[in-house]
Amino acid sequence: MCLHYCRAPSPRAASSSPFRSAGLTNGDVFRDPAAAADAFAAYMADEEIPVQRYRRPVRLVHGNADLLPSALTGITAGQLAAAGTDVRYTEVAGADHFTLLPLIAADVLAWTRELFAAS
Repeated sequence: MCLHYCRAPSPRAASSSPFRSAGLTNGDVFRDPAAAADAFAAYMADEEIPVQRYRRPVRLVHGNADLLPSALTGITAGQLAAAGTDVRYTEVAGADHFTLLPLIAADVLAWTRELFAAS
């Protein structure tokens, strides 16, 4: 499960365009990587997962073949755990952004059943 989807929609999501852009080009990234990273971080700030203690357990799963580095999810898991959240992080070998869910669906259902049984 992704914390990102548990949050209220971004005010920018209601814009008339179905596509969002940080206003950066590939050239910007190569000319001034630090400035491009700062601009992208500012643009994505409202999408940040708050690193705090959550009352409910959190499950993070990431495929190690995803174009987004799984190390980032591992860092988030560590930050959440350090904040006192009961977090379980699983890295799935060979899974990418699109093949992950079918590989973990049974595990997610079992985990969800555990959560409801405990409440």
